Amino acid sequence: MLKYIYKIIEMEFALKKKNTVIFNSNDEYRASRKLIALIVMVIFLTISLVRIFSIKHVNDEFAKQADNFFKLNEKTVYSIDKIYMYSSADAIKNKVTRPLWNLDIYQYTDIALYINNRDDNKLDYENSIKEMYIENVKFSNFNKGEQKLYYKNPNYFGRGIFNYYSASTDENQENSNTTNENISNADDTNSNSDETSENNQDIKNIEVNPKLAYQVLNNGDLDYSKPEIYCDATNPITLEFVNQNVKKNQILSDVTTDVTYNGSLLKRAGVVLSDISGSVSFEIVIINNYDQKYICNVYLEIPLNDTVTGKNIYDGKFEKTQDQENIFKFYRTK
Repeated sequence: MLKYIYKIIEMEFALKKKNTVIFNSNDEYRASRKLIALIVMVIFLTISLVRIFSIKHVNDEFAKQADNFFKLNEKTVYSIDKIYMYSSADAIKNKVTRPLWNLDIYQYTDIALYINNRDDNKLDYENSIKEMYIENVKFSNFNKGEQKLYYKNPNYFGRGIFNYYSASTDENQENSNTTNENISNADDTNSNSDETSENNQDIKNIEVNPKLAYQVLNNGDLDYSKPEIYCDATNPITLEFVNQNVKKNQILSDVTTDVTYNGSLLKRAGVVLSDISGSVSFEIVIINNYDQKYICNVYLEIPLNDTVTGKNIYDGKFEKTQDQENIFKFYRTK
């Protein structure tokens, strides 16, 4: 009997010891979970605080930059107040044997940009140009052709860039003064004779790629064969947008008269205007004599038609003029 009672007591003691172990194990597990939760919470709060302070810092920096930008641009020093664009088409002859013509047709738009430096007959360090260049050229929404932007010799404004070097050097100098004064009088007689393209084989067109740097002159005569500008911006920036190979190896047959090399070529070759409609954008950078930097973002839709008047480039040419204050503004960045 005593032996049986002893066994019962021994069993109860063992069970109690087992329950104590289980209780201690659960307690340690719960403590571990609480510690892990606390660590996770601390990490989460730390990340949140870092994000909050980071966003605040970014917002403060943005506000500071915006405030600085507005202070730098309290007044307008440079702007583009006039734009003249002349659109037409031309072609490179691959072979001419009547009654067949094999042509690579391209569309071009000559662009003249006039800068207003607000000098009011008083040129100073702020409104005079020390350096100027064009960069970051982009083309958008064209379905056909190969788009490029070139410097354009203003003496040949209104003629296709691959075929306009037919005049002699002496003739160029004689025409230079009158051409620059009224560049909007583009050459309407854009007939591409057989000898025209033969005289420009050694001429290198100057492409705006990756940028086009201008030589700045204080006085003297401009050399129109290369990009130059007066420090007071009295001469316009002249460029040519070219959409090459709009139609490559185009055969024109059953022709009894000379081909007219202008926008009518596009109609004759069956080029749909919506396929060659698009835009060109670029930046003009001016650094004045205070070493202050100004940037102008220029965006131009290539003008091919007018839905109101019904006129379009199929007629031979299409012209567009904008003449108003601050078409595009130069913004000071430093």
